[in-house]
Amino acid sequence: MKSLADEQAKATLLERLDKLTENSQARWGRMNANQMLCHLTDSFVLLQKDNMPANPPSALKQIQQKLMTWFAIYSGFPAPRGIPTIAAVDQEKKGTPPIGFNEDKQKLIAAMNQFSASNRSYENCYHPIFGDLSPKDWQHFGYMHMNHHFKQFGV
Repeated sequence: MKSLADEQAKATLLERLDKLTENSQARWGRMNANQMLCHLTDSFVLLQKDNMPANPPSALKQIQQKLMTWFAIYSGFPAPRGIPTIAAVDQEKKGTPPIGFNEDKQKLIAAMNQFSASNRSYENCYHPIFGDLSPKDWQHFGYMHMNHHFKQFGV
């Protein structure tokens, strides 16, 4: 399973990112290439914040989150297309608007490196769909999220 903890997997993602251009066309979805860069950056930044819910999820919700985590991260099925994006990382809603393609690309690289740093603590991180994740799961999720959107743009 590929992960941001694997330097070779990260290097491959960066090579693919280098192939992305401002004019790369999406194969599905409504984002343009620059919005996708900002979406990924916002996702890394949001997931690094202490965004624990005010009330802990119920036992049933926690079981649902664990099942969703297994399905999304370990089942081998590709991420489905068209999953609604939460407003905080949707560039047409509350997400960070694009500034400039190359600048936004550099921000993504910095956010990815900070998110995947070997000394990174995920103690207060909480995913809005998957809930609490282990550091290993966070690293897998980060890779898979980037891979999903790079496929979206054919890189």
